[in-house]
Amino acid sequence: NQSKTLERLDSDAQKLTNLQITIQDLMKKVDVNEKNTKGKGVEFDEAKGQLEASQETITKLFDANRKLMKNVEEGTLSSA
Repeated sequence: NQSKTLERLDSDAQKLTNLQITIQDLMKKVDVNEKNTKGKGVEFDEAKGQLEASQETITKLFDANRKLMKNVEEGTLSSA
């Protein structure tokens, strides 16, 4: 049971890594498009804000995942 839980948490960490890479790619594309249009439209600001918020959420999820993995490995997983 513990190994299955660790496998699932590891899989989730991989998915978060993929999401993080996708967000970084999108940020680069937004920057390139913003420079190419030589403007600072509201759309670019909104997109950047949403991508930054997504990045923060992923970071929080990484931290939670890391804590869960540590707890499972130590056998201290609680329902709290």
